[in-house]
Amino acid sequence: NLDANKTNHMNNVRRNFAKLEAWLAPASSEPGAKRKRDEGSSLYLLKTSTPTPADFHLFEMIDQHMTFASSHKNDFDVTTEFPNLGRLHEAIKRDPKLKAAYFDSDAASYPINNPQANFF
Repeated sequence: NLDANKTNHMNNVRRNFAKLEAWLAPASSEPGAKRKRDEGSSLYLLKTSTPTPADFHLFEMIDQHMTFASSHKNDFDVTTEFPNLGRLHEAIKRDPKLKAAYFDSDAASYPINNPQANFF
């Protein structure tokens, strides 16, 4: 039952997104601070200058959970709760190559590609 499980699901999403948020956080320059990831200023998971398939997959996960939360009046706001994930999501949407190849194509209008995504 979706309604009975949506709170638990979103709690699990928050826990997993927190791990990804920490991965995307810049490394601390303070001595002895726990290192989140290696030095670098890239927005992307693999610290590249352009998005990779892993980044696009993460974009889709973020986007689908934003759609889910919106359709269920859930208080999930990626940009507030997870600013690094929010920046990645926005960077993918603004990427000129992806805009031309995907976001401006018919593929962008397709429904979520999972038969269990019946919440929209």
